[in-house]
Amino acid sequence: MTARPESEATLRTPSSSLSVTLRMTSYSIMAIMTRSSTLRRYQSRLWRTLILGLQNQMLR
Repeated sequence: MTARPESEATLRTPSSSLSVTLRMTSYSIMAIMTRSSTLRRYQSRLWRTLILGLQNQMLR
């Protein structure tokens, strides 16, 4: 996995772990969207779930 050095860096700087997680998640979602056209209809549902999950983590 190419995300290992980045995740190791987040252990040293926990404040940026959320932004790195957001970036990796958005990258993977965009890669899946470009590969499979059938998932494009679920794009809004995916983003809604992602945003709701982030809001729940911020409220904790």
